[in-house]
Order: sequence, then C-alpha cells, then structure tokens
Amino acid sequence: MGYALSALEADHRDLSITLDSAGTLQIVGAPADPKALTVAAEIGADLSAHRSQALTVEKVAWADHILVMTDDHLAAVARLDPDAADRTIPVGRLIGRADIADPHGSWFMAPYRRCRDDLVRVVDRLFASPIARPVRATDP
Repeated sequence: MGYALSALEADHRDLSITLDSAGTLQIVGAPADPKALTVAAEIGADLSAHRSQALTVEKVAWADHILVMTDDHLAAVARLDPDAADRTIPVGRLIGRADIADPHGSWFMAPYRRCRDDLVRVVDRLFASPIARPVRATDP
C-alpha cells in the first residue's frame, strides 16, 4: 500500500523517482489483499496490478533509501546487508510511532484503514523532507 501511496504523491508533486516494493515474508507473485485493495481505492490508490516480491540482497543494494514499517523489517534488511543501516528508514518514527502494524491476515477492515492512514502521514512527511527533491532537466 505504501508503494501505491508514494507513487501517487510523487506524481502529484511531479517528481521523477523510481519506487519498488518488497516484503520480508518472501511471498512472490501474490496479489494485494482484497481489504488492502478496498482501503487504497477509498483514497484513489489502485493496487490491482500489485504483485508481491521478496526482499533480496539485490533489492537492498539497488535502493537509495529503504523504508520499513517495523523493527522486524529493519532486522530483515540488516540480515541481508548490515551496511544498509544508514539507508534504512523506520517510517513509523516519522509520525511518532515505533512501528506501523502490518494488517496482513486481519479479518477486519479497521487495521487496514489504520495502516493506510499511517502510511498517508508517512508519505506526506517523506515528500516534505530533503530526500524527496525534484529532478530538474538542464538546458542543453
């Protein structure tokens, strides 16, 4: 969900950035949970084309910044590449939380909405920070 929200905000701010999404559960090719699809659609984000990817050493090496929702995710990144710590951002801390709970597997909509709303706040904070600077074309 964070990926789709970030893509929407980058487009809204006319930023040229490349985003990717990967999970620590190592699930590959699964579509977004129907509840995640619903709560994302409520705010105009489309997760219908999303398919899960596993977090890998290659993905960690590729990223300029690695955004994680929980300390478990932070530890998973560190296991793959201990040198990635300075590029890894526990996003809950940006909004005054230790973690942002992953609602995966919940039977209820409320955890999905809470996660979505937390991620909206995170994305707003991130895109207001110096790491989200527009890329400007130079004259030839």
